[in-house]
Amino acid sequence: MVDILKPKIVIPVHWDNFFPPISRTEDLGPFFKYMEINHPNIEIIVPEIDNEIKIDLK
Repeated sequence: MVDILKPKIVIPVHWDNFFPPISRTEDLGPFFKYMEINHPNIEIIVPEIDNEIKIDLK
């Protein structure tokens, strides 16, 4: 999808497996490694539980 859309920012969401408690997250390591190798200029913002994020779209 990233190859097609060519975004400046990627925000991974809904990457847990739905059933475990929200306090147990999945390992995003392979995703970060893929992005670092294939799309080093794309910013990755990982939302934290109950924390607001602000994105400058300019």
